[in-house]
Amino acid sequence: MRNESSLVDRRLFLGGLASAGTCAFGHANVAAPHKAGRQIYVSPLGSDGNPGTFSEPLRSISRAFSAVADLGANDSIIVMPGVYAEQVVVTKGGDASGFLTLRSNARHAAKIRSPTNTYSAVNIVSNYVAFEGFDVRAGGSGHGIEATFLGGVRGNDGPHHINITNNISHDNAGSGISLAYGDFYLIEGNVCCRNCATNRFQGSGISIYSARAIPGPEGDARIFVRRNICYDNVIVKLPGDPELKHSDGNGIIIDDFANSQSGYAGGAYPFRTRLENNLVYRNGGKGVHIFLSNNATVVNNTSYHNNRDDSNPASWRGELSNAGSSNTIWANNIGVADLTTNRNNTAIFQGAGERLQSNNVLWSHNLTFDGRAGRHSIRLQRPNPTLTSEYPYNNILGVDPQFLRQRAEKVSDFCLRSGSPGEGAGTIAFGVPDLDLLAHARIANGAVDLGAIEHQASGGTRGG
Repeated sequence: MRNESSLVDRRLFLGGLASAGTCAFGHANVAAPHKAGRQIYVSPLGSDGNPGTFSEPLRSISRAFSAVADLGANDSIIVMPGVYAEQVVVTKGGDASGFLTLRSNARHAAKIRSPTNTYSAVNIVSNYVAFEGFDVRAGGSGHGIEATFLGGVRGNDGPHHINITNNISHDNAGSGISLAYGDFYLIEGNVCCRNCATNRFQGSGISIYSARAIPGPEGDARIFVRRNICYDNVIVKLPGDPELKHSDGNGIIIDDFANSQSGYAGGAYPFRTRLENNLVYRNGGKGVHIFLSNNATVVNNTSYHNNRDDSNPASWRGELSNAGSSNTIWANNIGVADLTTNRNNTAIFQGAGERLQSNNVLWSHNLTFDGRAGRHSIRLQRPNPTLTSEYPYNNILGVDPQFLRQRAEKVSDFCLRSGSPGEGAGTIAFGVPDLDLLAHARIANGAVDLGAIEHQASGGTRGG
């Protein structure tokens, strides 16, 4: 059996996140607690007959939802270190005044291990829920962390105002994190690895499907996926699979926000989605995949050596993949394709889907490489005037990004060397996150680097 401690040995990344405790994980459009509420404690040494105080904690996480009748906004379930052999169904939530928060008291020390006769390890079925700092693995055939149907009733819209931050979700049959049919999501600082191997519906490291808008602020981004790392998510076996061939196993997928497959009467999701400072590598499918979903902004991500699944017959194999998605912006990203795993792999792909075209797609200040200097490593179904190295788009095509290690295997390897062509080569035109993947300041010396990790922030190459 794999030693689970190996998950947290990659401490350059996780340690960087740990230093971000003073950073706000919320956003103006994502409600945050307005006041301190009650704290209900859970410990492996407790009892489900206890009142849930610090000195007399509950034994199971699930017991908190029935033990406190009016559990809700601004309350917190604090989970002490240990292993919790249960499926956690979050049946209560907060409201516009604040979230209900489930928090591991020590980051990644509370380990949820659901039984084999359950589906997902964590199933959020209520609105205004924050889930923070856990180590999650489903024993059944589902996902690590899921939020799909309100009240758990199939056919309902999904929960809205869901914050999933700083968790490790690993070795799940389905996706590491799977959200669907909802609105106002924040997915930040998570590690999703070795997922989606055997779920019959396939899956990815992080998957958001068929978002549906609720009433609220107009004209701004509502869904944020930032500072996550997704690696080694590869489909292996699909028992009873409704699709005969592998088609997923992506690092991160924004999937059918057009609602073209779900038959949703409300139509396409109209708001912007932002993907920032994510690192995706060695996944079976695409790295960052915007599929049948308009209005995405993809900024400062690093995608490396994905599309590794030999059972996926697709010839659309982009590290940075825009398929059937319009009004999208790709800026300051690094895509490095591996031709040794499949000759169709490319750093950038842009094409039409079965239902939708890709119109008004802007590529600006991105770097591509496939091991062959001067080869642009792009595949387009039709020409895109922004994919040029000429002003004003300044894409750097067919150039080695000069990562710290030539064959990157761990997070520290993806730091840029001094003199990298990605150093200071970014643009601020489409918004710049405050922090990079490692929680360092994103802009240093008046310029922004390409990719997920800001080399300039430390004034030199960061090792580790």
